[in-house]
Amino acid sequence: MCIRDSLRVAGAGFPARRERDLTSSRRIPLDAAIVPGLLLLIARDLSLFDPVRVLAWRLFHDPRLEAAAAWLGPLLPRPSGDLDRDPVALLLAALATLLALAYAALAVVGARPSTRAAVIAVAGLLLVALPSTAYIGMGAATDRPYGQDGGVVQLPLALDVLLAGESPYAADYSGTMLAKQARVSAFWEEYGGNPILHHHAYLPGTHLLMMPFYLGSRALFGFFDPRFVTLLFYALVVVLAARLPRADDARLAAAGLAALNPLVYWHQLFGANDLVFVALILLAVLAARQGRLVVAAAVMGLACATKQLAWPFAPFFFVAISGARAWRDLLTPAPWRRLVAPVAVAAVVFLVIVVPVAAIDFDAFWGDIVEYNVGLPGDNYPLGGTPGFGFANFLIYFGLVESLGDHVSFSAFYAFLIPLGLLVVHRQMRDGGVEMALVTGSVALVAAVYFSRVVQPTYLIPAAVLLPVGVLARRRRAALALVPLLLFAIAVEVAERQVFKTVWDQAVAADLPARLGGL
Repeated sequence: MCIRDSLRVAGAGFPARRERDLTSSRRIPLDAAIVPGLLLLIARDLSLFDPVRVLAWRLFHDPRLEAAAAWLGPLLPRPSGDLDRDPVALLLAALATLLALAYAALAVVGARPSTRAAVIAVAGLLLVALPSTAYIGMGAATDRPYGQDGGVVQLPLALDVLLAGESPYAADYSGTMLAKQARVSAFWEEYGGNPILHHHAYLPGTHLLMMPFYLGSRALFGFFDPRFVTLLFYALVVVLAARLPRADDARLAAAGLAALNPLVYWHQLFGANDLVFVALILLAVLAARQGRLVVAAAVMGLACATKQLAWPFAPFFFVAISGARAWRDLLTPAPWRRLVAPVAVAAVVFLVIVVPVAAIDFDAFWGDIVEYNVGLPGDNYPLGGTPGFGFANFLIYFGLVESLGDHVSFSAFYAFLIPLGLLVVHRQMRDGGVEMALVTGSVALVAAVYFSRVVQPTYLIPAAVLLPVGVLARRRRAALALVPLLLFAIAVEVAERQVFKTVWDQAVAADLPARLGGL
């Protein structure tokens, strides 16, 4: 080929390359499709289900809260007396929708990533941080904490017990504020009361992380709300999630999924503390990616000492840092040599945190952390949750139990979980990236809790954040994360909102179940 022909061939590619470059530069960024959708889902939840209604009700009906909030002046809601809607929910829903519109417009016109990041930060502040702070203030003003029974009400009581040198797992909480809160719900009457009054499900790592804030808050303000801590970790999760992906639009999508996730939003306000160990897992992955394997393992050990839901992520994390890319690699000494120090450090951290507290009353510790959580025979939560969306629902639907208090063994499902775990380990080794442990660990977590006695919506928080962040970090197709998250959202809404309850009540009134039989 002559020089002239070579130039002609080379030049023929220039317009195509230029066209491709222009097309890629004009494409709609990934975060433009994700962040506005998240905000609109939150607005929908606020409009349809009004999860913040207690805040508005007490603002208008509790003189103590009204007096405590008087300094806010014009910021307080002032609706007409004829309005039968919650003005707080209306305001938050309108803000979420406005922010969704603003973000979509900014992304479409090509605004800088820093500008779009600022919208995510403002949304997190207005929709998460401020309502959470309002709940904290409401509890302080009325001397009655409002939030998750275990994460907000019981946890400070458990810290008091621990400071007295006693085991929080052997404590009786029936004479405390927790009992007053538990009696509000009539749900527990036919089950002999809420079992949380006699059990404490948190591992000592949670106590360790909460204790400095507990002591400082009590000294400065005279009270403590665990949301002081969970809000800090919420912000940390957003920052860490944004650091994992490489591209700007993927970073912003990850930040949005951490800050404005509909599966996390309400539970964060209500006081769930799952984002504490989620932040630790993200820290461990980032440290491992930087080659700081011992530090990463220590943080993973702390995460596992904080909450049991962190445990499914640990095996895949260690497989990733072992360097094994196939099963045959595990037959060689190299991966095991790489794992000796990290596994030892993680185990030491876990034991140093857990053993001193467990040793105060080991029987009580075993009863609460293992028997109570696994659902062994004894004082358990109702089968399926309150309500849940796991396999237990099939047992209820087909009448295989007489009562929700019946004991059901789920050990047979371990035969399924073991091969599933091996398949996911194989996938982890094939990928090789430590960020993939966020995806494989999420699969293992959801599978494990699905085949258990109780599957609560809070159990999905780690997967709702870590699964999409891991997918974005490994530059996989977004559908791998978004489709499961949407299915999770449907499951939670159908179960928690009881959208078919009226239909079922009418069917029972017409005696249809008895006459039709079968399905």
